[in-house]
Amino acid sequence: MFEKMGLKPGLTYVWIVAAIEIIVGLLMIVGLWTQVAALIALIILAIALILKKKQPESLESSNGLLIICLVIALSLLFTGPGSWAFDMPL
Repeated sequence: MFEKMGLKPGLTYVWIVAAIEIIVGLLMIVGLWTQVAALIALIILAIALILKKKQPESLESSNGLLIICLVIALSLLFTGPGSWAFDMPL
């Protein structure tokens, strides 16, 4: 997909995006810098949704899944991590 968009080598971009998504997911699970992680996830999901609209065969996930994940990231961005998060006392 990345090489079709003109980003070469595509494997490098796959590893970069995968690493960012793993780090963001771990930060959200732990509750550390949740709003920053939610903002990054929101950006990634918005880009994925735009790419899905332009090239429907490029991504395996459905539009519904991307929209639900986007709404979850948006709600975490506005509501924050919750009372059990590590960054709440900070």
